[in-house]
Amino acid sequence: MKIAHLAEFCPHRTGLYGTTKDLIFAERNVGIDAVLVDSHVTKEKKIISRPNLKDGDLPIRDVEWAKQADIIVHHSIIHQELRDIGIPLVLAIHGRPESTFLLEHRRHMQIFGGTMNHGNDPRYKAFFTFWREYMFQLSLSVAEEKLHYVPAPVDLVEYSPEGNAHTFAGSPSILIADMWRDDITPFNTIMAVALFKNKYALDAKIHMIGTAPKKSSMVALAKMLKKDGVLGEMHPLVETTALCYRGADMVVTPHSIATRVVREALACGTPIVAGTGNKYTDFTADSRNIKHVAEAINRCWLHIQKIGKAKARQDARAVAQKEFNPEKTGRAAKELFEKVLETEKGAWTKQDGLDRRAYHSYADYVQRQKSKLSEGIAWLKSYDKEYRANLRERLLADAQSWQGLKVLCLGARTGTEVKAFLDVGCFAIGVDLNPGKDNKYVVTGDFHDLAYADNTIDVAFSNSLDHVYRIRKFLSEVKRVLGPKGLFIVDLEGPKERDADKWASLHWESDQDLIEVFKQCGFALRKETAITSIWFRKQLIFQAKGGD
Repeated sequence: MKIAHLAEFCPHRTGLYGTTKDLIFAERNVGIDAVLVDSHVTKEKKIISRPNLKDGDLPIRDVEWAKQADIIVHHSIIHQELRDIGIPLVLAIHGRPESTFLLEHRRHMQIFGGTMNHGNDPRYKAFFTFWREYMFQLSLSVAEEKLHYVPAPVDLVEYSPEGNAHTFAGSPSILIADMWRDDITPFNTIMAVALFKNKYALDAKIHMIGTAPKKSSMVALAKMLKKDGVLGEMHPLVETTALCYRGADMVVTPHSIATRVVREALACGTPIVAGTGNKYTDFTADSRNIKHVAEAINRCWLHIQKIGKAKARQDARAVAQKEFNPEKTGRAAKELFEKVLETEKGAWTKQDGLDRRAYHSYADYVQRQKSKLSEGIAWLKSYDKEYRANLRERLLADAQSWQGLKVLCLGARTGTEVKAFLDVGCFAIGVDLNPGKDNKYVVTGDFHDLAYADNTIDVAFSNSLDHVYRIRKFLSEVKRVLGPKGLFIVDLEGPKERDADKWASLHWESDQDLIEVFKQCGFALRKETAITSIWFRKQLIFQAKGGD
C-alpha cells in the first residue's frame, strides 16, 4: 500500500509537521509504504515540492511519486494537479475546532470553513482526527461515517528518558513548552507557576521554550517574572526539545488533550500537570483558575518527592508507551486506509472528467491486468492476424516515412502492434505487465513507469487506453520518453458499456473529454481518422507540444 502525505517540510518548526512525520513512521512500522511529499508555497503562491530535502530517515518523494499512490493524505496544502487525478483523498484534521474557528474569525485563514468544504467534496473519502474529544464537533462538518479516530503517535526513540539533558535551575524546574494559540495560551499556567513558587516552593523556576522573546508583550512578561524571582530561561523554537523535557522536573500545560507537548514530555519521562479532563496524568486543574493549577503543581511536586524522581519518570514513560505507541497508531491508520480502498474497490469514480475504476491498491490493479492474457487468450490468434494486417495497411497508407523510426508500443500484450511496425521498417519494442513466456516482441514493464531515458523514442503507440490506471501519470511518461518531434498514436476501441470489459480501468463518454486531458498534459492533436476494423473505430495522432 502506497500512501503519500502532503505537508510542508519544516522540521522543528510546527507541531503539524512533527505529527505528520511521526505518523509516517508509524505507518511504515506496520508495512505501509508511506512517504512525505513536500507542499511548500512560494512567494508567488505556487505550491511546489523542493528537491534534496533531508530529515533523518524520513522518506521524502516528489509529486510524481504521489501520482502513483493508492491514497493521498492531505495535511496542510495540496498540489492542485493531485486534486482531480482520481486518487482517493483523506484529510488529516490537525487543528482543534475552536482554534481553527478563531483563526478564521480573526485572521481570515480558511481552516474551519475549509474542513466543511472538504466534507462536501466527494473526492475526500475519509477524514481523521488525533483526538476523540472532538469527534462530535467534527461530525457536524463532515459525514459521520467518513470520520475516523487515529491515536496521536510520538517517536519513542527520539523522545526517551535516555540521553543528554539540559540543566535547568530551580527546585523544582518547571518547563512551559506550549505555543501561544487563539483558543488556549500558557499565560495562566505561567501565572500559576509563579503563585506556586510564592506559596509552596521559593526555589522553583519557570523555563519557557517556543516563545517570541523580543515581542513587547513577552518582554513585559519576562520583566514581571524576573522581578518576582521565578523566571529561569526563555528560548524561541529549539531543535532539541527532548533535551529540555529530560532536564525539567515537570511540565505544565493548559491542555486537556494529547498535544505534542503532552506526548513528548511523557515519552521523555517527565511528569505533567495539565488541564481538567486530561486522562494522561493524575494532576489536573482548570487551566484558567491559577489557584487550582498552583495546587495541582504542588500535588505533583509532593508526589515526585515522595516516590522519587526515577520512579516518577518511569511512570510517565509507561503512560506514553501505552497511549502513544507508534504501532497502535500505524494499525489504526492501516485499518482506515484499507476501509477506504475496500469501499472504492470496483466502483467508478471521476478522474479528470473521465470515469476511473477504483482498486483496493495499485498491486490489485496490476494483478487484474496481468490476468487478461491467460483469461482472454482464446481470441488472440485471430486478433494477431487481422489487427496486424489492418494496422500495417494504415501505416503504409500514411504519408509518414516509418523506415528506421524507434517505436515503443504500450500495453502491447503478445506484440501484434509491434509486428505491424516491424513490417513497415521500424525498430519496435512493446511493454506489457504480462507479455507471456518467450515473447521476443514485448518486454515486461509498466507503462506508468517506463524504464527508458528521456527523449529517446520517435513514436509511442497504444490501443490500451481503457486499461490505464492513472491517465496523467501515463501521459507524463509518454511525453518524457518521446523526442521533440515524437508522435503518440492511439487506436480507440468501439463504443461499449462501461462495465463490459472486466479489465477496463478507464472509460469516457466523449472522445473530446479524452482529447482535452491529452491537451492539458502537453499533447496537441495532429490527426483524427475513422478506422474500418472489427477491433477499433478511430485513430488519434498527437504530438508533444514544443515539437515541429
